Amino acid sequence: MRKIVSLPGAAEASGVHPAKRSEEFVPAVFEPQWVPTSNERNLQVVMDQVAKAPGRRRFISVTGEAGRGKTLTTLREAGQAKAVHMLMLEIWRSPLPFLQALCREHGVEHPPRRTNDCWLLLIDRLISRSKPVYLDEMDMTPHLLNVVRQLAEITAVPFVLVGEEALIAQLASVKRCWSGTYQALQFESVALSDVIFYAKQSGGLELLPESAGLIHGSPCGRDWRDLERVTHTLVEIANSKRSRTITEAMAEQALRMSLKGEDGVRSRKGVGR
Repeated sequence: MRKIVSLPGAAEASGVHPAKRSEEFVPAVFEPQWVPTSNERNLQVVMDQVAKAPGRRRFISVTGEAGRGKTLTTLREAGQAKAVHMLMLEIWRSPLPFLQALCREHGVEHPPRRTNDCWLLLIDRLISRSKPVYLDEMDMTPHLLNVVRQLAEITAVPFVLVGEEALIAQLASVKRCWSGTYQALQFESVALSDVIFYAKQSGGLELLPESAGLIHGSPCGRDWRDLERVTHTLVEIANSKRSRTITEAMAEQALRMSLKGEDGVRSRKGVGR
């Protein structure tokens, strides 16, 4: 009995192609990435304008609901400008601890223990450094607004006041503070394009139009913190299904697993908006 031996390329020559080996699925990895937004661009424009503007109107307010990206955006801007970004603490009931903390941020290891001495030293540091100062959660310490206003007026240093919506009313209630506000920026919620881009950049995921719309239409799609959690969940779901293309069913599953649960899915139909 003769042994038949296939010659190399014989199958291809006859027009019969061997089955292609299916590509192996590469698991997605969640690594949060920065997404440039219109909020960030608007802040950059205002900071450029206030740097060139004459006079001493040196307040810029940055407000919006929690999760709009106010802290991370202003922290990023401060880092690029080598400026101070400081968290305001509700426990500061008098100007002294605030002035001491700001002195430390400006390189004073042991700030003076007396308010007047601390004030004079801080004025000198602010003028010599001449960099913007970002104060995060300013709405937690409205009783210090006039102190900050006078620092800004004396030094001509721009102060960026960051907080939730209550900050606008607090500024407006003090006429000198409101008249000294150069620009009031309202941070908008996450855009649909941000949802798609974040999933692609942070998880290597491809959101189908209906799944992107479902996520964006839910409470989780308007808050950066929630969107980060949902995207992380989507990566796990994608890996379990061995597909980086996110369908509507996969998006619904991720929203149900979020902290907002069923509300995240129902909001697509107008419930809870």
